[in-house]
Amino acid sequence: MTNRLATGLSALTSALLSPEPVEDFPRNIAEIISEMLPRRPLAGVVLLEGNTTVGGSRDAHAMLLDEARRADGMAAAREAVRSRQPVSVTDLGTEQRWGAYPERMVRHGIRSAEVCPLLSNDEVLGALGLYSARPHGFDDEGRRTLALVAEHVGLLLGWALTAAHQEQLTEQLRAALNSRSVIDQAIGILIGQHRCSRDEAFDMLRHISNQRNVKLSRVAAQLVTAVSGTGSAAIHFDDPAAPRAAAPGWPATIVPEN
Repeated sequence: MTNRLATGLSALTSALLSPEPVEDFPRNIAEIISEMLPRRPLAGVVLLEGNTTVGGSRDAHAMLLDEARRADGMAAAREAVRSRQPVSVTDLGTEQRWGAYPERMVRHGIRSAEVCPLLSNDEVLGALGLYSARPHGFDDEGRRTLALVAEHVGLLLGWALTAAHQEQLTEQLRAALNSRSVIDQAIGILIGQHRCSRDEAFDMLRHISNQRNVKLSRVAAQLVTAVSGTGSAAIHFDDPAAPRAAAPGWPATIVPEN
């Protein structure tokens, strides 16, 4: 048992520190936990990151997905999240809490369950549950093991989610910097073409963006592309020296493409 638990905890660490999408974490975690524990209980994970996602070990996954679609589903897991405490359900056949939930679980072949909240820095990230086909399927040792695993998973999840958020923010910042760069290039082009101020050049871009309902960065990119000759442009900037008829409200030196 000790070797299997140690191996399982190592596998959980590797899985949660991998670059996999966050939405894949619940099922991957549940599979590893089911394999590492005695008698391979059904395992399920609820993750409250963004939209709630669930995942279960092989024989539990469909059941958990069905529960997740119900307004009163996953009642034991919801209770663990709400109370921030472990929840024991020793016999679902006689359980009186949570409305129709116990009866549904019995129909799924589940007679007992143990659920622990997943905590990281006092924040509830979700819940980890074990399910048995037998009433009183978990003893005190099983509960202690579940608590240990839940603590390990919670800490790793906290780190993994923080890393994922930081990566997302980095990508958003990179995209924002790229957009700012191309907007600055487009403004420079307009200033050079029309001998206008920076604010006036920016207003030209913004006017086209509003009229065409196209993002300002895309309008700027199209202008830069047109001037650089690296592709076709969807925006036409008239030669200031050529005759033109500006649309009402547009700067005299720029008209929208037909």
